[in-house]
Amino acid sequence: MKFAVLIFLLILGPIVAGIYGALQDQIAFTVSPEFFTKFRFPISNIAEDTNPRWGAAIVGFKNTWQVGLLLGGILSLVGMIHYDWLKMVKYSSFSFLIALCSAFIFSLIGLAMGAGDSEISSGLNIIDKDHFLVVEKMNNFSKMGGVIGMLLGIFYHVYHRNKDKELFVSSREGLSDGGV
Repeated sequence: MKFAVLIFLLILGPIVAGIYGALQDQIAFTVSPEFFTKFRFPISNIAEDTNPRWGAAIVGFKNTWQVGLLLGGILSLVGMIHYDWLKMVKYSSFSFLIALCSAFIFSLIGLAMGAGDSEISSGLNIIDKDHFLVVEKMNNFSKMGGVIGMLLGIFYHVYHRNKDKELFVSSREGLSDGGV
């Protein structure tokens, strides 16, 4: 059964990450439409007649589902350390949530930090350079937050596996002592 859960989680990770990316890029589009219309849309082959909000959602999904496959795959594989499939589902799902929240918090930190001193290719002809750079920083910080969240999720798995192991050992010791 744990193998079936692993397959389910391997499918779920990229879907959840893609939805997160689509939603985050709605925030990013609000901050800098030019980041999408002049930079991301051409790279992602988004047609010019596409609704820009829908285009941003497509870009967000396309740019994050692979990260969800990688990070979600790692968290799902680590979830195999749990004794039964129910705990695997519970702790893996929560570890996904930890990674998503971490990515979101870090993206907000990037947004709050502002533009910085980065350069933009002159060929892009960007009018609002500060907001363009803020969105770029927001995206970079989100990726960093996702990796940190994955590491926190691994710690979460290991912590609960050890906690469950201690409960199992102490309950067995109680049974061997006559069930006190």
